[in-house]
Amino acid sequence: MGSFKDELKTWTTAAASNTDEARSALSAKLSAFVLDADKPMAADESAVVDELLSRVISHAERAVRAQLAGKLSTDPAAPKKLLKTLACDDIDIAEPILRKSAALAETDLIDIVRGGQGDHRSLVAGRPDVSAGVSEALVSFGEENVMLRLVSNNQAEIAEETMGDIVAYSEDMEALRRPLLSREDMPSCLAHKMFWWVSSALRVHILENYPVDADVLDAALKEATRDAIADDAARGGLTAEATSILRAAPAMKINDFISAIDRGDMRRAGIGLMQLLDVDAALAKRILTDASGEALAIAARAMGADLAQFTRLYLMLDYKRYGKPRPMGHMERAAKVFKEIDYQRAAQTVQYWNIQNDQRRAA
Repeated sequence: MGSFKDELKTWTTAAASNTDEARSALSAKLSAFVLDADKPMAADESAVVDELLSRVISHAERAVRAQLAGKLSTDPAAPKKLLKTLACDDIDIAEPILRKSAALAETDLIDIVRGGQGDHRSLVAGRPDVSAGVSEALVSFGEENVMLRLVSNNQAEIAEETMGDIVAYSEDMEALRRPLLSREDMPSCLAHKMFWWVSSALRVHILENYPVDADVLDAALKEATRDAIADDAARGGLTAEATSILRAAPAMKINDFISAIDRGDMRRAGIGLMQLLDVDAALAKRILTDASGEALAIAARAMGADLAQFTRLYLMLDYKRYGKPRPMGHMERAAKVFKEIDYQRAAQTVQYWNIQNDQRRAA
């Protein structure tokens, strides 16, 4: 093969050709030039080869494209256009570049994420240099396997807003839940949002590892805009009659709340929970309808109930929900939460949930 300058005129002429034959021949020559080089190309050579070969690389044989990808994946100064073109090629060709090329900048990776397929995005999500911008681009496609790879990558940077998007997906994508809650950069506020749809084991994990910070709670309480009781009640599904009762009734005691549940008066029980915990109707309903009982355990502790009162509440609600007692293991898990959380943490957690409910409605 001649020198670079000798070959340049021939290559440029061939690149201008519209025939497949000429382009195939050029791709073979340029590929050979790159593959046979025993040292990195000079900057001017690299720029020319990049421009020409990126135009015709689709005409190269599959085996040649794979060889190029393998060689360029370890070259920190690899021709950028060609590198990105190969990175969006069939996944078996693109893989070495997507896994290890240090020549790809953040903007390049975002372009590849947007121009590639799910398999390409999955490999990008596993890279050690995933920036917050790349994470945002990856999550925008809503692909479960890609998000799972991303949240399992502890080196990936994920902004809080992007993490919030993944948390929202986790309500329907169970596989995301444990890896999310295992991340060191998982914000406490997002962990508590997940409380309502994760398993009992992960609920305990949230309570143990993401305690509500009193200072954060105080700040949130001062900033939160609280609607009037009637507005909260209407949004929570209470009737005008129930709202009137809430306004007029004296504060209920725990035993009054228990008696309302025993009578099957769930409207009155909801009003009682709102009064005892100072929460809105939506959260009261969520606590009463939560089947596992951990939310009830936290609420019971926050209202000052003792273990016997909580046990009675749990069994009555469980029986009304299923029409028969369930295995005692269910209640024992909820009782464990009741025993291990103290009044202050329980009260702070309930108030934090209430603020999150306000924010969710306002969104």
